[in-house]
Amino acid sequence: MVELSVAESFPGNNNHMPGGPDVEPIVLVLANGARCSFAGGGTAMLAGQRLNYGCDNGGYLYGYPNKTATLWTISYAAPGSGASVSTPITTVYQ
Repeated sequence: MVELSVAESFPGNNNHMPGGPDVEPIVLVLANGARCSFAGGGTAMLAGQRLNYGCDNGGYLYGYPNKTATLWTISYAAPGSGASVSTPITTVYQ
């Protein structure tokens, strides 16, 4: 596993791996401090997106990171919440 951290933001197209595959992160750390790990197997859906990550604070991430902007974000549902919000990602592990 490789930790990728930057002072400002992540590139939007995986330029941190020149010539490498466009792979999804295994672990994400969010701006709210939650550390979220990939959830394999059958999971739930919310708003048409698969539950892809479970977080150490009891929350969940749906879909994959949005890498189109300078600041990566992902759909985060807080513990006990039936809705999700776009939340900034601060660190990824691939």
